[in-house]
Amino acid sequence: DRNKCLEAGCTDYLAKPIKKEALFAVIAEHVQDATRSAEPEREAAESAVTVRADPEIADLIPAFMHAMRSRTDTLAQPLHAQDYEAIRTLGHQMHGEGGTFGFGAISTFGAELEQAAFRADDQTLRKTVEELISYLKRVQVVHDHNEAAT
Repeated sequence: DRNKCLEAGCTDYLAKPIKKEALFAVIAEHVQDATRSAEPEREAAESAVTVRADPEIADLIPAFMHAMRSRTDTLAQPLHAQDYEAIRTLGHQMHGEGGTFGFGAISTFGAELEQAAFRADDQTLRKTVEELISYLKRVQVVHDHNEAAT
């Protein structure tokens, strides 16, 4: 029966009567296997994000990226002070500038900051800033001549 089940695609087999200890051991083994198989997916999700630069503005991208990274540092003070107007303004600027420079993700983060500041939603603001910082650390800009710049 065990071989038939495994050949049919089952991941494991327990014969009746099932002992609680045996069941928990099999469950623990499969949870560990699932966790190990999810690690590469998690690492891939946290890997580099490639953005192709518009050749007409490629020389402006490094300064833009520097400004975006600086802006995340600038956000710390208004977040701490709960200065929602300052956060809304910074989010609004990011929303527009991200689209202008071809960074849709930055534009989206800016819009999220703007809306969360409007609602005075501290939890969403902090989460969005963390995600933005992570994105900016991972983004790689690729120019037409296939040279990466960060």
